[in-house]
Amino acid sequence: AVPLSPVLDKLTFPGRRAATTRLSSPAMVDNLWSIRRAANERQCRVILVGHSFGGRILENVAAPSVLSYSSFLRKNSEDTRGCARERNSRMLGDLIILVNPASEALHARQMRLATRHWPSDEPPAMITLTSRTDGATNSIWKIGKTLEKIVAPTIPLQDREYQLGYKSENVDNRTELQSRF
Repeated sequence: AVPLSPVLDKLTFPGRRAATTRLSSPAMVDNLWSIRRAANERQCRVILVGHSFGGRILENVAAPSVLSYSSFLRKNSEDTRGCARERNSRMLGDLIILVNPASEALHARQMRLATRHWPSDEPPAMITLTSRTDGATNSIWKIGKTLEKIVAPTIPLQDREYQLGYKSENVDNRTELQSRF
């Protein structure tokens, strides 16, 4: 007999994935900024952790603040960089940890390229941890994406080719299949 729960999990993948997009809303951003402001008033640190689909939501919501701070770091002199007040007013968390986020690898690659000039003396903003031996990453994600192509064909396919470069001549501008990356 086949346990029913893992089968149902695979069949509900597109709906749960779509729910992460709905939850990555302005209301979620506003709620997290409320937490950040309260922590700032109490001079506390904010560490945000998301796992799997929660990691996907957190990545979608927090990425703009990380990119904003990265841009600030590039444009400002070293004496204003690393200022706790600036970091606290520009980023949702002091540290954002994503554990096996249910996100496309392309998004992680784009974030990595967009923040590639992060100063070595600046603490990390976002850390993504993924295990190659994780069952969800290895099999359920692939099965879910395959089912998604059948059940919800309007969602972008993983078979498309994407440019790897990101606004830079120093980055290889070749294309690569999302699923291969």
